[in-house]
Amino acid sequence: MASEQLAMIVDMLKALRPAQEPSVEEMRAGLEAMVAGYPLPEDVKCEKVVIGGVPAEWSVPPLPIRRA
Repeated sequence: MASEQLAMIVDMLKALRPAQEPSVEEMRAGLEAMVAGYPLPEDVKCEKVVIGGVPAEWSVPPLPIRRA
């Protein structure tokens, strides 16, 4: 992601900052709602993993095709 795009996202998140700090559950729900309109491409696979005892997911994109 280009730094200009990242700066735009950071600014958007700062503008949405609530007066009271949300709980972890509320933050997670907010992030899920924010990305709901951007589904993963069909060729990206999600693999469920456990890292340090915490359930998580890896998003695995296809390998790029290298041309000689």
